[in-house]
Amino acid sequence: MSSSDFSQKVQDAIMKGFIAAGISLGTRLKLFDAIASLSVSQETAVTTQVIADYTKCKERYIREWINGMVCADMVDHCVENGIDKYWLAPFRLPALIHSAEGCPASSSQLLSGVTQNSRSVEACFPIDGPPGTEVDDYPGLHEFLATKYSPLQDVNKIDAILNDEQLIKKLEKGAKVIELGCGAAHPVRTMATRFPNSSFVASELVKVFYPELKRTVKTWPTSLCNSGRV
Repeated sequence: MSSSDFSQKVQDAIMKGFIAAGISLGTRLKLFDAIASLSVSQETAVTTQVIADYTKCKERYIREWINGMVCADMVDHCVENGIDKYWLAPFRLPALIHSAEGCPASSSQLLSGVTQNSRSVEACFPIDGPPGTEVDDYPGLHEFLATKYSPLQDVNKIDAILNDEQLIKKLEKGAKVIELGCGAAHPVRTMATRFPNSSFVASELVKVFYPELKRTVKTWPTSLCNSGRV
């Protein structure tokens, strides 16, 4: 790879970061959902003012955000009589709106959740810096991980883990499994359902996960252990 090729690779990565930030913003504010509710075809495309009125947001901010999403090919755009209009084509909906099962755009919220305290993370790097950050330094992040993000990862995680025939045979016959740092225990729940002959233990230190974790173990054949008793 040449220096110019690598430079382009770095620039592309940075640009994709900006796009991901825009997707995260649109997901958190449910702007994609709003556009989908208003129009899914060019014939019914709407203006930024219509979207702003529908979402009770400022038109200027809607305009700046949506034009960025158009440039990133996330939102459809046309010009009618000199007026910019927007819509979401049906093929985009499964990837962008909340109601779609396994919506990948939801995971973009991790970006804002993780980077919101980047200055504190930078301060931890020097030898004389603090040892680390706290859970409370990332408000909303773990709640998102517990209730929104973990379910999206069920299939991906299980498929990645269960790629060994011998492992699958052990689980089918009956094995003891523990997941440390399980979050809301969605992967364990999925595995417990798929392999009823095995027993599963979910252990988590972060208390913000406990409510969702307790709901999970009441509904599914999964054992819950407080980390202090594991």
